[in-house]
Amino acid sequence: MKKIALWSMLFCLCATSGYAQRADVAKSTKEQKQEAKAVQGDILFKTAVEAIKARNFVWEFYNPRSTDKSKVCYNFMTIEGDSIYFQAAWSTQGRMQEGFRQSVGKIEQLTMTPDKKGNMKVYMKADMTDVQSSWRTTWTLTSSFKLFKGSNAAPWMGGWEGYIVLPSQANVTRLSGSMPLNIPQGFIK
Repeated sequence: MKKIALWSMLFCLCATSGYAQRADVAKSTKEQKQEAKAVQGDILFKTAVEAIKARNFVWEFYNPRSTDKSKVCYNFMTIEGDSIYFQAAWSTQGRMQEGFRQSVGKIEQLTMTPDKKGNMKVYMKADMTDVQSSWRTTWTLTSSFKLFKGSNAAPWMGGWEGYIVLPSQANVTRLSGSMPLNIPQGFIK
């Protein structure tokens, strides 16, 4: 009977040890993935900050409810030095109204200030002129956004996702012609 009890304890000890080793391996793999994600996020954040400082970036806006999985961006701002290009596209469901607005301008002010959490608050002011819209007006763009630490996320108004990327990384499409007949289905709903 003692041998059975001894073998049972030895078996339990070995099984528990093996399970603990597997749990440690899984835990370390999970931690490694989290570390890699954090490092990648820091790189994206630093790249975005440097791009804003250099005034050479694209701020892309996506509707999170969109069914377009290609992530082609029709709503964006391109900043190159003191020049700014802005495009907004829309589709009104049920009324067959689709259109876009394109404006160009000159940046008067672009400032960045860090907050207590390490995020960057960005303020931008520019004089804009519509080059493609039904309005053909001049207007002043004032925009404030927050670049969140650990990523290149910079949400736009109304809950839209926004990201600061380098021009070479942008996936934007400039619309041309007069009001387009068909903007690819599902980009805004």
